This record gives sequence, structure tokens and C-alpha cells, in this order.
Amino acid sequence: MAKRTGVGWLLLKSALYGLTGFVLVPAVLFLLVLGLAYAFDPRCGSPDASGCGSGAGAIALASAVPAFALCFLVSVAVAFARQRRGEPDFAAVLDRTVPAETSGLTQRNDGTAPPA
Repeated sequence: MAKRTGVGWLLLKSALYGLTGFVLVPAVLFLLVLGLAYAFDPRCGSPDASGCGSGAGAIALASAVPAFALCFLVSVAVAFARQRRGEPDFAAVLDRTVPAETSGLTQRNDGTAPPA
């Protein structure tokens, strides 16, 4: 299968990561805030407490768009970092011959020439 490269694939993959963040981050925040509200507020869980669930829902709704943007931008940044780093050249790694200029025999650490 051909390697998927290009701006179109980058945007599609980033949009999918953004949509994943759009769904998962608000759900996790809703459960976290609701759990903390039930753990630390004795009024939550009683029949007259209506603010616990609505506060958790408001936080979840408010976090949806920033979560999409954050996951999208992180995905784009990771893709650019991978592209900048480039593909590893395994032929250079497997080649055991060491050039003289990188073998350390041409100069010492203090910058002077090695003794003859």
C-alpha cells in the first residue's frame, strides 16, 4: 500500500484526532467534575440539588471546542516534527565502516593534533 503523505492526509488525520478529542475530553471532564462534586459537596445527590449535574454539563460543553483545537494542533505539530526529522536511513546505520573524519583519530578533544 502506498504511503499516505501530503497536506490532504495530514488535515484528514488531524481532523480525526480533533474529533476524538472533541468527544473524549468533554466526557472525561463531565465524569471528573461530577465525581468530584459528589465526593466533596454533601448537597449533591439529594433530591433538591440541581446544580451538580448542570455545572458538570456546562464545563463539558465549554471544553468541547478547545479540546478539538488542541488535539488538532498537537496532531499537526507531531506530523511536522516527524517530517522535519525525516525517515531513518537504515543503510547508514548498518554500514560498519567509520569515516576517518568521524572516528576521532584526526583530532583530540582539546583541538590539538594527535601525536605522530
